[in-house]
Amino acid sequence: MDHPYSTLQTIYTIVKDDPDPTSYPCKPAQIIVRQFLPWDTILEHIHQLAKQGLVELHQQERFTLVKITSEGFALCRSGGAAASVNFSA
Repeated sequence: MDHPYSTLQTIYTIVKDDPDPTSYPCKPAQIIVRQFLPWDTILEHIHQLAKQGLVELHQQERFTLVKITSEGFALCRSGGAAASVNFSA
C-alpha cells in the first residue's frame, strides 16, 4: 500500500507496545527497515502525516525523529476509520 496511512501504521507498530507510545521517538531507520518503499516516498508520507497532525517531527542535529500523536495513535487503533482520512489536503 503506497499511501501515507501505510507509514502511519508502520510507526504505530513500532510504538504501540511502549508504555507511553506518543512520546516514543522513531528514528528514520526504524521506519525504513519495516517498509518496502523508497526513502523519498516515506519522507513524503511523514510530511503529509505531520500536516494532518498525526505525527510530530523533532529535528535533531543529524536526523529527524518522528513521534505519533494521540490523534494518529487513536486513528490506527480504530482500524478502518483511517481509510476516510484525506491526505491530499
